[in-house]
Amino acid sequence: MRLSIFKTLILAAVFAASHPIQDPNLKRPPFVAGPVPASLVNCTGYTLDGESIQRTLDDFIEWGKRFKLQPKGFRMVIANDVVSYVCNCKWWHKDPIPEAEILHVQRIIEDECGRNRSGWVWSQQWDKMYEIEPLEWTEKLEADPWQEYTAFCPPCCAYDKTAN
Repeated sequence: MRLSIFKTLILAAVFAASHPIQDPNLKRPPFVAGPVPASLVNCTGYTLDGESIQRTLDDFIEWGKRFKLQPKGFRMVIANDVVSYVCNCKWWHKDPIPEAEILHVQRIIEDECGRNRSGWVWSQQWDKMYEIEPLEWTEKLEADPWQEYTAFCPPCCAYDKTAN
């Protein structure tokens, strides 16, 4: 009995740590309606190239038709000077990235941040984060040199970069 309580406490601590910082300046629902139950949106203030945004979306849509994102996984797409990525913070569930989901997240970012602007969307219900930023912004992120990509996702979220 003691061991199961200990495991439960550890899992609860890890799950609590896997969510973004609860900054009172973040935008909260309601957001534009669609399939993603968005919990938080943050606009990061960069203007991005519209064609590059569309290329990252198209690449994600094509990838999502063939693959699922691994548990604790991270997928990044780069087009010119724009980086788009998704973090799956779930422990045991491969997550699809369907077209409707990608397009809905982009609509939320456009609605909240403006057309061709950078930002991120967090879905607490799905334990999933979507972000679009300029390449120069991502190059400034400091991360663990052994797991460089962990700086992109919320703490304790992604440990595995999906290579496909």
